[in-house]
Amino acid sequence: MESSLSAKIRPTSVSELRSAIAGTGGDYPAAVKQILELAFRHPDLVAFGSASSVAVTCAVSPSTVMRAARHVGFDTFRDFRQLFRDEVRERAGRQTSRV
Repeated sequence: MESSLSAKIRPTSVSELRSAIAGTGGDYPAAVKQILELAFRHPDLVAFGSASSVAVTCAVSPSTVMRAARHVGFDTFRDFRQLFRDEVRERAGRQTSRV
């Protein structure tokens, strides 16, 4: 049986999303795993990309990207993307404060 976060509360941070996925055992379809791995390795590609650009990078369809976002608890790809935008913004702020 596939795991899904969609019935639970939507994650509010990337670390919360990682924890929630780990809590499900990560039993997702291969395309969803591929999209999530890309998102975690390269959050900027999701933060500043579109469902279409993520789809091209992962060699899947844009609808698969949108389904992946719903699979992990988001209503839309836009909501999923916002989580990664917030992460990238936070990282940039931490790096700026170090300078």
